[in-house]
Amino acid sequence: MLTFRKISFAFVLTIVIQGFLSYFYAFSWFLILIPITIYIFFLVYGSAVIRFNFYLNSISSKQTKQKIIALTFDDGPDSKNTSKILDILAEYKLQACFFVIGEKVKKNPGILKRIDSENHIIGNHTFSHSNYFSFYSKKKMTAELEKTEMEIFKVIGRKTKLFRPPYGVTNPTIKKTLALFEYNIIGWNIRSFDTLKKSRANILKRLQIRIKPGSIVLFHDTCPNINHYLKDFLNYVLKVNYEIIRLDQLLQVDAYE
Repeated sequence: MLTFRKISFAFVLTIVIQGFLSYFYAFSWFLILIPITIYIFFLVYGSAVIRFNFYLNSISSKQTKQKIIALTFDDGPDSKNTSKILDILAEYKLQACFFVIGEKVKKNPGILKRIDSENHIIGNHTFSHSNYFSFYSKKKMTAELEKTEMEIFKVIGRKTKLFRPPYGVTNPTIKKTLALFEYNIIGWNIRSFDTLKKSRANILKRLQIRIKPGSIVLFHDTCPNINHYLKDFLNYVLKVNYEIIRLDQLLQVDAYE
């Protein structure tokens, strides 16, 4: 598996070899752009795709032959849409994992309490979900996670062991910050793209093509049409005889301390 350490070592070694060869052979320094370009590509791709596990180890699916999957919802609790999700999950008698934002927990404690009381599980998704979270200092990242844990604890009396970084972005600072905690870092291998303005048919088709045993599916509480997208998907899953189980049960990890 390609990691930040391995790619960085290969990059430095390549530059050293190029420098050494330049003393003995006619060498175009323009060629140095090739390893630099490749290195930058891996840094960007590794940051953006959490399941690549470039900077840190995360869990984005379960290796299994059983037709079982887990549902996850990011960016709530939302005052308008989370209740729609909970109503549908109750109708289908299913449990899911909600990765919550601390600021929204503070505004909507009653919704978080309902999530917990209906036997769903909760994960930390930072306090602000800032677009600039990945550029924060280690100290500021730590404060974000701790404040979110405090808000969750106020409502349900437990601290979560599940964390998902905003947008699934990772980097060395996030890795160092998470080393201070004992989180199971959760990614996904099926993204619904429910927050984009796509038709119900296109979203369902995307999900249908990608579903496989052990999948972790990503939806969002913030999507106004989540009730339609979710019902379409659940009906399809039942039709093809997949079972939806809770994330901690799928991965066999602890959801709380």
